[in-house]
This record gives sequence, C-alpha cells and structure tokens, in this order.
Amino acid sequence: MRAAPGLFTKRCCFLVCCLSILLTSWRSVGQHLITGRVVNGEDQTPLPGTTVFLAGTQKGTTTDAEGRFTLDNLPSATYKLVFTHIGFKTLSTTIAIPVAKPYRIVLKPDANQLAVITIRAKRRDNRWKEHVDLFTKNFVGQSENAKLCRLLNPEVLYFDYKSDGFVAHTTDVLQIENLGLGYRIKFQLDTFAVNNTTHNIYFKGYSVFDTLTASSPQQADQWATRRLKAYRGSLMHFMRALFQNKLTQEGFVVQFMEENFNRQGDRWLKSLATDTTATLPPLTGNQPIVYPTLHYRRLVDTTRFRSSLLNWHLKHLLEVRYTQESESFDYYTIRDRSYFGYKKKPQTSLIRFRDVDVSVQADGQFFEPDGFRTEGYWSWELIAEELPVDYQPKNQNQD
Repeated sequence: MRAAPGLFTKRCCFLVCCLSILLTSWRSVGQHLITGRVVNGEDQTPLPGTTVFLAGTQKGTTTDAEGRFTLDNLPSATYKLVFTHIGFKTLSTTIAIPVAKPYRIVLKPDANQLAVITIRAKRRDNRWKEHVDLFTKNFVGQSENAKLCRLLNPEVLYFDYKSDGFVAHTTDVLQIENLGLGYRIKFQLDTFAVNNTTHNIYFKGYSVFDTLTASSPQQADQWATRRLKAYRGSLMHFMRALFQNKLTQEGFVVQFMEENFNRQGDRWLKSLATDTTATLPPLTGNQPIVYPTLHYRRLVDTTRFRSSLLNWHLKHLLEVRYTQESESFDYYTIRDRSYFGYKKKPQTSLIRFRDVDVSVQADGQFFEPDGFRTEGYWSWELIAEELPVDYQPKNQNQD
C-alpha cells in the first residue's frame, strides 16, 4: 500500500500488481505445467478467450475455443492464478505446483459489468478525458519511465463520480506498454479510488508481464540498464535484502520514527534511537558517510524464521533509506512544486504496518499485501517502475 506525492500528497495505494504469492524461490529445481478448462457458470459452456495468468510473473495465456489453457515451464512453487473475461467476475485462486490433475474453473457472469459496457461508453466527455489523465498519472506514474509508457486501451476505463473524488473501473484488462523497461503489462484492476478530502488514492489488482522484443542491441542494453536502475532501491530489492539479512550490504539503512502533528494537522517525524551504524559510500564525493541504523534483530523475529519464509510485523513507523541512489529530480519537483533547492539525497520511504503479519519470501515477494502501506519514494514509483517477480539483476548472487 502506497502514499505518494504530487496532486495527492499523502496518497496510499496497495501494490498488489507484483504480489504473486510464492512460497518457494523461482529457482526451485524442476519445471512443471498446469492445465485446465474455464467454463461459464450459468450454462457450463466453454469460455474461449479467457485471460489466464500467474500474478506478478511473465506467465500468461488465453483459453482456446474449448476453454482450455496450459501454462508450462513453471518451477515448483505456490502461485496466485488469475482468470478474467469480459462480462464475468474475475477469479483468483492460490495453487501449488506441481499439481495432481487439471483444473476446472467456473466463472460467474457479472451482470453489472455487462450493463455498464454500453452505458458508460456513451458518457465519454471532457470530464472523462480529464479523469483518464488523472488516473494515468496516479497509476502509471510521473517518472522518466512513466513518460515512456502508454496506456493502450483507455476506452476500457469508466468512472463513478463522487462529491469527494471518484472511483475508476474497467470493462477489460488494462494494457500498458512500457518502452522504458521493455515490457507490456496487463493489469486486472480490482479497485482504484480517489478521495479528495483525505488526499488518498487506493488501488489494487493483479499484473502479468510480456517482454518486448528489442529493435536493436542498443535498445536491449538500454532496457537492461533501466531495469537494473528500477530494481536498485525498490521495494523488491529491499525485501530480498531483508530476507537475506543484507540490508547494509545492499545499501539500505533503517530507523524507527515517531509521528507528530501540530494544531493545523501538519505532520512532522522524529527519529527514534538506533543501536548501530553503517558506513556506506556517498552519493557525491569520496568521503564515506556514517548512517545510524537498526540491528537486524530489531526488525525481524528470528525465532519465527523459516528457510523459505520470513514473518515480519513491526509496531513502529519504519523509515527506509536507500543510500546508493538519489531521489529523482522529477520526484522532487512534483512533491515540492519547486525547481529550486534540489539537492541529491538518498531515496527515502516509510513503511506503516497494519495489525497483521507480513510474510516475506526469498525472491522479495510478500503477503498479506494489505499488511502495510508505503509512503514517500516507493509510493511515487508506480506501475512504470514495476518488474516481474522473476527478475534477477546481472552479477548479483541470490542465496
């Protein structure tokens, strides 16, 4: 869940787009497949053209004329399998690979969706166009990569306007072409809500990635460079480092924060005492910087650690700084609305826990996705910065 700067300065949104529930590493030995058939829950007839995918991965397909599907070359693991079809309710289910037998999936018709497909199409006026633009900025993002993204099918969007904001819906899967990172993303949107009173935005859904074909070796190299940059300092990077107890080695420092408000409701944060330091390379210059940070034992209950799963639950607001890259100039100008005074400083984010455990896996994926929300830099890095769950940076060893 994220809160971002810009027009909605305290935006909070669930990042479920990369939250496939994997209980083992992608590098598990052995490749498997899953097969099945999707049928109409009303008359049990096949549903050809149903989109079937493993959330957050590069594994997806559509059903054939008989409603059948196959996903192959899958490591042994547990996944979130998603089914979506126009006019039917989206279904997601957790499955374990390998499976013993084919699946039979029954999708229920969604009468409300069928009704709005025609009705909403007739209401595309200037207000609709303005809200598509607002949706795109707060869903795809406003980073350098976002400028290279294109929402391919905005016509599937429709909006319910409210006195304090609006809610976005879709009649089909959203498709985003990301020429910054070299992916085409299909996103099944569950929820997208804007509240102008609280300045919050909340969105939730499932994504699947298709790798684009580079037009030249130069473009392939550029994509590799941009993907590595998107990965470094990301929430995925942080979670992998947390799992491996390599936060400082990977450039992260963390502190507990105390949240305070003045009479006008403005927030200010105070750093709480830390118990150690980390000496890390500077963003500029040659002199190493000594950062206060927390011992791993203050962050993780090691008595509950398992080889494939780490249970995480903190009661304090946690500040996370990635010291090896500075915050983007675009982020600074959107947040402060000023082109003056920009100085390079570490990317800084906040993690705010809800009263629920979060399970972290070796590949950086985590669940429950509603267990915490992020604010600050991570909340600014939206869909345009997302990578598939099986992404591995070159020359980086993962235990």
